[in-house]
Amino acid sequence: MESTSSQSALPRFLQLQKHLVSAKDTSQSPTETLAYYRSKSTVNAPVLRDLVYGKFLATRESIFRMISREPIFKHHTTLELDRKEARYLAFKQMKKIIKNFPEFMSYEEYMKDPTILTVVGDLLWAFDQSVSVKIGVHYQLYTKTLMNLGTAKHRKLQEDAIFFRDTGCFGLTELGHGSNVRDIRTTATYDPKTREFIINTPDDLAMKFFIGAAAHLANISVIFAQLYVNGKCHGVHAFVVPIRNKTDHSVLSGVIIGDCGPKVGLSGVDNGFMLFNNVRIPYDNLLDRFSSISPEHEFKSTIKNDDKRFGISLGSLSNGRISLVSQSNAVLRNALTIGIRYASTRRQFGNSGEPEKSIIEYPLVQYRLMPYLAGTFAYGFASSHLSNLWISNQEIIFDEKNPLLKEIHALSSVLKPIVAWFTQKGIQEVREICGGLGYSAYNRIGAYREENDVNGTWEGDNNVLLQQGQKFVLSGMKKLMKNTKNPYETLYYLKADFDPEAFKWSVKESNQCLQLDCLLEALEFKGNYTAFRATSKLQENFGKADEMAEVWNLTQPFYLTEVPKSYCDIFVFNQFRAQLKKCSDKPTKRVLEKLCQLWALYRIEQDYSVYNEVKFISREQIEWVRDLITELCSILKDEANGLVDAFTLNDDILGSPIGAYDGDIYNRFLGLIRTLPGTFEKPSYWREIFHKKN
Repeated sequence: MESTSSQSALPRFLQLQKHLVSAKDTSQSPTETLAYYRSKSTVNAPVLRDLVYGKFLATRESIFRMISREPIFKHHTTLELDRKEARYLAFKQMKKIIKNFPEFMSYEEYMKDPTILTVVGDLLWAFDQSVSVKIGVHYQLYTKTLMNLGTAKHRKLQEDAIFFRDTGCFGLTELGHGSNVRDIRTTATYDPKTREFIINTPDDLAMKFFIGAAAHLANISVIFAQLYVNGKCHGVHAFVVPIRNKTDHSVLSGVIIGDCGPKVGLSGVDNGFMLFNNVRIPYDNLLDRFSSISPEHEFKSTIKNDDKRFGISLGSLSNGRISLVSQSNAVLRNALTIGIRYASTRRQFGNSGEPEKSIIEYPLVQYRLMPYLAGTFAYGFASSHLSNLWISNQEIIFDEKNPLLKEIHALSSVLKPIVAWFTQKGIQEVREICGGLGYSAYNRIGAYREENDVNGTWEGDNNVLLQQGQKFVLSGMKKLMKNTKNPYETLYYLKADFDPEAFKWSVKESNQCLQLDCLLEALEFKGNYTAFRATSKLQENFGKADEMAEVWNLTQPFYLTEVPKSYCDIFVFNQFRAQLKKCSDKPTKRVLEKLCQLWALYRIEQDYSVYNEVKFISREQIEWVRDLITELCSILKDEANGLVDAFTLNDDILGSPIGAYDGDIYNRFLGLIRTLPGTFEKPSYWREIFHKKN
């Protein structure tokens, strides 16, 4: 016999809610509190938005309006879905977005500037990572590869991809090879009798694995394979391989496709594996921008060196890494918007006899939030510059003689891991600051953390990518030592005759630490010192190993790993300074300058152990740095809400009750909880709680 029905529980809860939420208090309501903090900001939101988003601001707002008006995009409806349901919902959302492309982009605009869909993918990342990945796999990876590595003969394939008549995926990684793409083992053997290629998977380790959209969605794929012509291997090339029948979506003969199963995040993405058994494709399915096979069946290439051809062919992946930098940063903006609004409205403790304080008033909370807020601006400006560099050099980006190709590759290889790690740490800080409410899936912070986690792996393992930056910086150092002109603009700071003992930080008093030239002085010293230190350690390790690769690996911990991080800091700081010069609104510029100062001081303090090795920074100077960090965090606390408001993340995008724009966090959160299925139901197994079963 039930003592109380679940139907009667709701009225009781509503009565209880009045006592919980509306209890008399001399302090302000959460809504009033957030309005108070918002009023303290001096930033000009339109000016700041223009600096952050540039020419794509209108596109961003158009996309967000579409998401706000469509019921299919409500976040809380996705949390109880199983894997199949999540994938289907993400597919429907993807279709809805593509259907609405004409609202913010014509197909003619795409042909004129294909980067627009990269921007769309980046913007969607702020809403939902699974939907963004689905669109990104097709347009960013599959379609862009057709455009970057294909030629005029592939125009039909390109148009079918652009108009979504095909759904593509990107078959690069294998079960046995992820980072070491050069040694993938899928083969494409040229048959001179039929002028076809035969695609084969020699064993299970060579199966294409974790391929986005392969399990359910894609009907066609770019497949990277070792090209064999007349018995000789000519390295990794890209081929277009149909994998499903477009009439009934059945898997084609010779192809095996399976599902890779549940993942830590991105449940809406259907990652799959693919195996090929003597799958024949026509000659024209070779993406032949750099390589071809003559009618006489001879391999030809415009790039004779295999290593250079391999590097340039995969240079197209730099664009994907550039996107991941901005996408990671977008997730951090989301998390910080929630965290700062919550910290402003959440009251805990206080002085005796006084109302409780908003937790954002506590210096430790400020220190846990404000450096990440500064960082999201710093890395945002840096990624925008890098993206513009890529976009403006599309015509020459694959010229093997163009030094910019190596520079962009190095920058994307360094920024991607550093921003991904920074974002992951920032999200975790926000999660903990938001306490138990931050642990609720309905407030989205956990989803940000789990779905950003993959940015440590795809498009290149983070630690492996950093080695690309190491090689780039040390190659510049090598040129200087040989009295050769350094062709790379971003390595301007390197000195061939660097003596670390000859330098000390020039600041004589605390306030000098805030001067941008003094901050750059410290960052540039670290850039030179870490390169000098790594070079010295490499020379020392030559006596400990026979092969250069072993010497390199021995020097990785503590030494080589710091080189690209220093390079990144200098690049990021200089881009921040460049944006400061563009800001015409004085109050906004003052706030941005403080963010720039905080980010640089934070980086210096985090790396104090490196500076201290040669006493470049004294004990007194590092105390100044720490005091200034605390002071800047306190000042920026009053600007924080105005800064996150400028990100234009409306409630439908965030989908987080405790991050709501109006600050009514408790009513919004409880209003959602009490309407969820099963909130007031007793468990179906209730009889087992008190009654023993035979």
